[in-house]
Amino acid sequence: MSIDLNTEGRLIIAMGMGTDTTGKDVGAAVQNAVSQALQHSSLTILKNLDVAPQDVRVKVTLGVPDVAKVTPDHVVIPFAASAEIVVVDGGMEVVDPENGARQFVASAAIEVFLPKQKGWRLRTND
Repeated sequence: MSIDLNTEGRLIIAMGMGTDTTGKDVGAAVQNAVSQALQHSSLTILKNLDVAPQDVRVKVTLGVPDVAKVTPDHVVIPFAASAEIVVVDGGMEVVDPENGARQFVASAAIEVFLPKQKGWRLRTND
């Protein structure tokens, strides 16, 4: 899914970081990162706009140390019917050298795109 700045604009970007201190599941770190990103946003504004839910496009980019272990099931976005999930190399895995215990760190960026609106506009960097 590509961004078409002629027909839509990014309204919100929210970012978060999550950890799994048990070292058992990088997916738990992803869930925590998404949750933190949602807590730092004002996505309730979407309820006040005259935009159909199917016209709201959500993109979630996840940075994790083990891309293969993350599935879309790890991401729940309560205000969107669907979201584009992109998983990239990133995050961190920390290993305790004394006992081999692992901890995962994941990062999440949630972007919300809306169709261009009449009467107001999203500023561009022109």
